[in-house]
Amino acid sequence: MNPREFLAELDQLRDAAQFRVRRTVSSAQGARICIDGRTVLSFASSDYLGLANDPRLIAAAQEGIARYGVGSGASHLLSGHFDAHARLENRLADFVGMEQALFF
Repeated sequence: MNPREFLAELDQLRDAAQFRVRRTVSSAQGARICIDGRTVLSFASSDYLGLANDPRLIAAAQEGIARYGVGSGASHLLSGHFDAHARLENRLADFVGMEQALFF
């Protein structure tokens, strides 16, 4: 496809309202978000339970970052299994009534 054909195809997509454009979100997740400078009602979120801004989860994430940093280092088999992961897997196994659980 030559450049002229390519540009014509892009124009066709724009004319048919099928041209995709990335939007810039400048607010936290929620029912209302600020997108491209406008506050709008969001119907596209995957935050079904509204946990993205739960203060308890934010505090827990901040505590985890302060303790462990922001990188995984390497896979568990190479660099070790964090104690936080082990505790989570034990709690998950207890919750579902199984001997062990694997969280990834």
